[in-house]
Amino acid sequence: STQAATLHTCEFCQSENAKLTCSSCQSAHYCGTECQRKHWKAETNSHKDQCPILKLTHGIANRMKPGQPMDAATALSSLITGHL
Repeated sequence: STQAATLHTCEFCQSENAKLTCSSCQSAHYCGTECQRKHWKAETNSHKDQCPILKLTHGIANRMKPGQPMDAATALSSLITGHL
C-alpha cells in the first residue's frame, strides 16, 4: 500500500504544501525562507514568541510513551520535575 505524504500549510502565507520546518521547535511549517523570516519578525503572533513554547510541547510529545494519555497540567508538571 502507498502512504500519502503529509501536507502542511505555511504558517505565514497559508499556502499548502509547505516543505520547510522550523529547526528549533519542529512544529512550524513554511513554504520558503522568506515566509519563515517574515513570521519570525511579525508584530503580532510572531514565531519568535511561539517557538519556545512549541519546542517545549514538541519535547513533551516526543518523551511520552505510546498510548500514554496526559493532560497539559500533568505534562507540564512532569517536565518541570523531570519525571517525563
